[in-house]
Amino acid sequence: TRLVVAQGGLALRGLGHDVKVHEWRGFLVGQGSPAVLATSHLAELWREPAMALAARRDWAKVPRFLAGTWPRAMPPSHVFDGDLHRVGAWVAAAQTAPYVVIDTEYHAPTQRLTLLGIGYPGMDEALQVRWPCGVAYRARLVEALSALRGGTVVFQNAMADLPVLAKAFGWAWASYRGIEDTMLADAVLWPGLPHTLAHLASLYGEHDKAKHLAQTDPLLYNLGDVVDTIASWEALRPQLAADPASEHIYRTQSLPLIPIIMARHALGIRVNGPRVREAQPDLTASMGDAACLARAWAGWPLNVGSDEQCKLMAYQVEGLPVQRAKHTKQPTMDGEAVDRLRGRFVTVDGEHE
Repeated sequence: TRLVVAQGGLALRGLGHDVKVHEWRGFLVGQGSPAVLATSHLAELWREPAMALAARRDWAKVPRFLAGTWPRAMPPSHVFDGDLHRVGAWVAAAQTAPYVVIDTEYHAPTQRLTLLGIGYPGMDEALQVRWPCGVAYRARLVEALSALRGGTVVFQNAMADLPVLAKAFGWAWASYRGIEDTMLADAVLWPGLPHTLAHLASLYGEHDKAKHLAQTDPLLYNLGDVVDTIASWEALRPQLAADPASEHIYRTQSLPLIPIIMARHALGIRVNGPRVREAQPDLTASMGDAACLARAWAGWPLNVGSDEQCKLMAYQVEGLPVQRAKHTKQPTMDGEAVDRLRGRFVTVDGEHE
């Protein structure tokens, strides 16, 4: 036996893999022999028929694995080391491709770029740049990379990457000749499914899973994002062509909204500052009272900000009905779950039943 298909979390645990099936569906789990392909149980389709696409894509990988065509080896990557001539040659080769993919890693609160990954279909190697790089050649590197904006650039969630690139390199929206977005394309084609790169990679990816490596191997994590975005766009392009109505929405509404939404994000939301400052002490006190009440009821220092601790207390200790996330079907204590549970004890006008 070369391959075992594990349907659902119980099967994965039975094979010795203590992982969540919704995080590994569509990928090989572990490095053992035989290989283990994680997928949802087919019975799940009765409850969530929209996942039929994922099920078909998962099972289609079985003959590809046996034929040795999936998963493919990760392509090599050149991590910029100051060799501007090599970057120039890479950019020149990329300009002959139909498009390039750019993926950024950054510090979210400040939108400060930390790592840049670039690739294109059929590339011999990807290009990765740790940022900020050496001052001596920083400006020349940005100048060399700027030529990529003369063609089509594909992003996964351009509204996240574009502000980061604008802050680091000074690249404005209007300076790009053409932009595509796999997240927005998937949203019009498959509106009932997740549109994250992790989900797209599970459907269309050609390589091993890399999304779990953000902390342990940032370079491989970033490279995985680049190749998965390429694979996703290769799959989504023909789907858009086959669905003119969806493509019309994508090109006339989704893409033109990007600069508008970015401008609103940069401007921020107008708030009544004095009123916020006035209410903040009362709200902070209420939060403290709620935390003290929860800890007194639990009998131990419960952290009300911990989803795991609140799930333990609500579902296992108190026996409240388990609330599940819409897509993953996993137990959750998010805002919607709290609202539903609160509705069992408090009426609309706030009085206790």
